[in-house]
Amino acid sequence: MAIPNKKKLGTKLLFYSLINVLIPIMLFGFVVTDTLNNILDDKAQSEVTTGISSLEQAINLKITEISITSNYITTTPGIIKGINERDKEELLLRINHFKSVSDADFVGIIDKDGKLITSTANDVNFEIEEISKELFKNNIESSFEVISSDTAYLIDNTSKIEGVDKALSIVVLKPIFDDNNQYIGSIIAIDILNNNFHMINDVKKITGSDATLFLGNKRITTSITHDGKKQVGTEVSSLVWDYIQTGNDYKGTTEVLGVSYITIYRPIYNSKNELIGMMFVGSPQTYAAVAKNEIKEKIIIIAILCILLSVITSTYSNYRIKKPIMDLKRGTEEFGKGNYEYKTNIKSGDELELLSNSFDKMAEKIAISNKELEKRALELEEKNTELKKLDDLKSDLIAIVSHEIRTPLTSIKGYVELVLDEAVGKINNSQRKCLTTARENVVRLNRLISSMLDLSKLAKGELEMHREEINIKKTIDEVIDDLKPISAEKNINITLEIDDIIINADKDRMKQVFINLIENAIKFSPENEIIEIKGKEEYHGDVSITVKDNGEGIPKDKLEKVFDRFYQADLSPKRKGKGTGLGLAVCKSIIQAHGGSIWVKSEIGKGCTFYIVLPKNIDN
Repeated sequence: MAIPNKKKLGTKLLFYSLINVLIPIMLFGFVVTDTLNNILDDKAQSEVTTGISSLEQAINLKITEISITSNYITTTPGIIKGINERDKEELLLRINHFKSVSDADFVGIIDKDGKLITSTANDVNFEIEEISKELFKNNIESSFEVISSDTAYLIDNTSKIEGVDKALSIVVLKPIFDDNNQYIGSIIAIDILNNNFHMINDVKKITGSDATLFLGNKRITTSITHDGKKQVGTEVSSLVWDYIQTGNDYKGTTEVLGVSYITIYRPIYNSKNELIGMMFVGSPQTYAAVAKNEIKEKIIIIAILCILLSVITSTYSNYRIKKPIMDLKRGTEEFGKGNYEYKTNIKSGDELELLSNSFDKMAEKIAISNKELEKRALELEEKNTELKKLDDLKSDLIAIVSHEIRTPLTSIKGYVELVLDEAVGKINNSQRKCLTTARENVVRLNRLISSMLDLSKLAKGELEMHREEINIKKTIDEVIDDLKPISAEKNINITLEIDDIIINADKDRMKQVFINLIENAIKFSPENEIIEIKGKEEYHGDVSITVKDNGEGIPKDKLEKVFDRFYQADLSPKRKGKGTGLGLAVCKSIIQAHGGSIWVKSEIGKGCTFYIVLPKNIDN
């Protein structure tokens, strides 16, 4: 049987299983991806840090090579002799050999006065002499220095870069001493770094990262190419250059000529400790991005496989879980059809098997109980039929007896009234009192018979209600007028607060109800009291009426019984013999026959309040 508008258990189990798989996979994927991304970023940053160290080592190696060669040549007799004799030819021969061995771009000999004796390049005396004096003064043997592009071009004609009017160079200065250890001059070697791609390319081969040297904020040598051209002469971003001017390394991700790089920039200073440029090593993020994408793809594939495996295992598990549940469901359906002999026979080895066994045992017990109930129901039906017959017989007997008694009572009442009227002769006061008592008892007995007949007809549904549109206020007014003689005897004032409300009801029966209620209120109220009758139309269309007295009241434990037949809530000897115990039972039957309800609230010493609710229209 289909379950309309409800999620089936299998769907729920599959959904929860997938949730249980997806959440850990998503968390795992997020943690792994984030961790690997951080590792890759750290690795890339570590690589560029290693790369910048490699670039520094390459530069230092170049300086070391030149320094070692310089140390050797400064001790050769030919150099010392050439300086002392100012033999330019001998010195030039020596320094050209030194230039070829050290791979320096420029080599020169300077005397002890700082004047250039000879060099491997012409017309560079002044600028070279100034640099040597600065280094000698500060006792610096090697440093980065900036020279003019013209001087650089005279030294190395490949150093020209468009838009760059200076050159960055490595300068090595070594003092020369004679045999008496007297300073006689210096040898200066310069390597121009503009367009010097050897070191840069070596670093890229070793580390796999791009490298660049800057003069100021402009690239003078780089491994970065665009359309096959080295990107010398281009500028670094102002963000990086501004940061480098603080004297710190710049690390992080930045755009280099439109490509995102993981980078490190390190400042370069001259012998005066002035910032003259910087070195750069960077790795394009495309490599890291490719690695990250590969990781993501693998994680996605693993996640999909896990989900598929979860769907398969969940489907199988759901089947194993659902089957005994469906067997139990089938058992409940058979149980609902009255087939208590059906057995679920679930052998799952778990709590469902225990539940199945309990269900089967319950079915057996219910089957036994059901048979017993059917037997008792049959017995009750037979007894109920007998009781109904007896009740019908009782009602018929009451009707017959009441009818037979009413005729002689009417005759007795007539004769008593004739005697009281002295139609058959004079009577004395004692006789009048006895006859008056007899007449009152005849009236009471007649009322009892009428009530018994009414109850009998109401019980059998034979009491006819002659409904018509009546003014409930006027109807109650008529009852109050009828009862004025007995209310006046106790000086009881009856107040009525109700609008002119029209209802559809049997007027005589309504008067019968209110006569009973008001007469009881008068009967059980002390002298000089007030009986309040109020009524109103409720918002839902019903009419509510209350009759409140200030009598002795009724105990709470007896309130439910006051509408029972022949019941009297006697509180004192004064009330004995005052009623038949049928009046309120008749009232309740009449009100219910009109589709209404009646109840009472009371407290000892505070009187009673009877509540009546009636529908305005017969349709209600």
